[in-house]
Amino acid sequence: MTVKEVSPGGEDERRPAKRAITDRQKRARRENGAKSKGPVTEEGKARSRENATKHGGYRKLVTPITRGPLREDPDELSAFYTMMLESLGAETPLEQALAGEVVRLLWRKLRLGHWEAYALSGLSADAEDAQPRHHRFLATMYELASRIIEHPDEEYSTEDLGWGIGMVFNHPDTDDSVWEAVPDDAPPEALRALLERVIAEVWGGDRKAVTAWLETQRQKVDQSATIGDELARENAALKTVSSEFMPRLIAAEAHDDRTFQRALDRYYAVKARGAPSTGDDVADE
Repeated sequence: MTVKEVSPGGEDERRPAKRAITDRQKRARRENGAKSKGPVTEEGKARSRENATKHGGYRKLVTPITRGPLREDPDELSAFYTMMLESLGAETPLEQALAGEVVRLLWRKLRLGHWEAYALSGLSADAEDAQPRHHRFLATMYELASRIIEHPDEEYSTEDLGWGIGMVFNHPDTDDSVWEAVPDDAPPEALRALLERVIAEVWGGDRKAVTAWLETQRQKVDQSATIGDELARENAALKTVSSEFMPRLIAAEAHDDRTFQRALDRYYAVKARGAPSTGDDVADE
């Protein structure tokens, strides 16, 4: 079978028609396709998620907040955007552009709502700073315990010995009931004897192993204190801004409500009549 074509010069040309795919070829293609497990690396998976994207221009109208206490999950935002666009049923490029604007305004409305709720949460600065202070105190106590282990012959107060031994008893292989049974007025000699007993039972008398474990624990709580300090600073800054600009925030919410409704009305108007909108009925942000 051949198909007749006309060349640019006007002369007839004949070329073979496309050959039909045999059942054997179809079966081979299915088998080869079944062997593919899809992308493995994060980069490959990220590219794969874009396979259904026609141009991606509208999606980029919504950018997640990636830092601070109000940080947003990019995957959650992408899923929200896709779900909203599908629910709007945009078909033409103009409808897609208008629908993207509707979704962007909707996400902005939700974002302002989260900001307002956070600003009104009522958390005090003392409550925010309590956790970092606690972690910093624990780090100091782990240092004290290490000093007692490394220099057992030095003089320590009963309180310091109690705190130092208490940190050693945080090891999961120690028996908490033994430490809880120690009376509050136990003399330093009894506390030292208990410490040596624990070192022998849990670490086989290896004092360096004890101090190495204590240092690991100190680093963990110190890191937690650093992270807590960063979050506390972010929270304090956000609350300061929120309290100062709460009237503006409320005004912004009212403005976004109106803008969102107008954008939604314009989208459905364009979709209903299938004609371009002049945009005169929508105020600029």
